[in-house]
Amino acid sequence: MGGAAAVLRAALAAALTATAPASSRGALACLRSCADSLAYPPDARAHFDEIHRALDNYSHVSYARLAGYRGPWIENRWIAATRADLARADAAGGSLRDVAGPFVPLLVPWVDEWLAPRMWHYPPGMVDKLLGLLRPGVAYVTVSQNDCGVTGDFARERLGAYQFDAAADAPNLLVLSAGGYGHVPVPLLKQPEALAARRPPRERRYFASFVGSLHTAPGRLRYAMNDTLHAFAAARGVEVFVGKAQDWRGVMADSRFSLCPRGFGRSSYHVAETINLGLVPVHVYSDTPWLPYPERFADVGFNASIDGFADLLDALHALPDAEVERREANAERFSASHFNFDAALGQIRRFIVNGTGDLRCRPPPTGTRGPDVVVPEPAVPRCRPY
Repeated sequence: MGGAAAVLRAALAAALTATAPASSRGALACLRSCADSLAYPPDARAHFDEIHRALDNYSHVSYARLAGYRGPWIENRWIAATRADLARADAAGGSLRDVAGPFVPLLVPWVDEWLAPRMWHYPPGMVDKLLGLLRPGVAYVTVSQNDCGVTGDFARERLGAYQFDAAADAPNLLVLSAGGYGHVPVPLLKQPEALAARRPPRERRYFASFVGSLHTAPGRLRYAMNDTLHAFAAARGVEVFVGKAQDWRGVMADSRFSLCPRGFGRSSYHVAETINLGLVPVHVYSDTPWLPYPERFADVGFNASIDGFADLLDALHALPDAEVERREANAERFSASHFNFDAALGQIRRFIVNGTGDLRCRPPPTGTRGPDVVVPEPAVPRCRPY
C-alpha cells in the first residue's frame, strides 16, 4: 500500500501546487503579477456605467445551448446577481465597492456571444469597444464560461489566432473561469442532479466508468484514457464501462469511481454531475488540472494527468471501501455547500469582495485550451510567475 499511497499523495497535490490563496490583500493579489500598478478609481461607478452603456448591444443575446442545457449559465447568473446586489447597494446608500470589492466588474455574457448566433467568434466591434474603455491602472473582474477564454481562440479556423491578447491588452482583468482558461477556476455547472442511490462499493459492478463521448478533448486524451483503463481492467480482472448510456446515472452509481476527463475545455460538466450524485470524481487532465476549491476537492476526488493515469488506477485499486464511502459522504456535503449555482455565486462574491472563501487563484495556462493550440507571438495571455 506504500507505493499506492505515494501515488495518491502526488495526485492530490497536483491541483494544489497550481493554486494559491488570494492572501491577506484579497483577490487583487491574483493580478499583482500581471499589472504593475493598480488603484481603485474615484469614479468607479461612473466608469462601470460607461462601460456597460457601450456594451449594451452585446448584452441581450440568447443563452448558448450546450450539452443539452440552455442556460442560464454561471456567467449569466453572476451578471444577474451582481446587478441585483448593486440595486440593493444603491437603495441602501452603498457603492460599487460594496458589491465588487477593489474591482470594476465586466458583466459580459462571453460564452453566449461566442457561440450564438454566430460560432467561434465575438461579434464585430465588441472587443474593440471593450478594450477602448479599459484603463491600464484599474482592476477589472469578470466570470466566463468560454472554453476558449475571454481572449477568444478560433483555432478551428486559424490555428493560433486570437481576437485579442489579454496579456498585452488587459493584464489587469481578473478572470474567474468555468471553462478552463483564466486566473480562478470556478465550477462548470448545468442542471442539478439528485443524490444517487448507492450500494456498498464492494457490491458495485464497475471498478470505474466514464459515461460520455471520446472525441471532444484535444490530443485524443479521452481515447488514451480509454485505452489505459481497458488495459488496466484486463490486467486486474475488473469490469469497467466507457461510452454513452441511457441510464448513465445508474452506471455511475454502480461504479466505485467516476472518470471525469477534460473535454473541449480543461474542465468537464461531469465533475459537478459526479459530486451532485454523491460519487467520487477522477479528473483526468492534459497540461494542467482545472478544479475549483482545490483544498476541498482533495478530500472528495482525485486527479491525474493522462501520463499519470495508469499509476493512479493502481492506487485507486488499493483504496479501501471505507475510504470510498468517506469520500462519497464528503461529496454529498460538497455538493450542497459548493457545487450548485447559489453556492458557487456566494463563493465568487466572497472571493471578489474580500478574498475569502474556498476559491483559489493560479497563473493562467499558456494556451486557452491546451498545448495542442499553436501559441502566437507574443505569447497567449500569461502572467509573470507568482
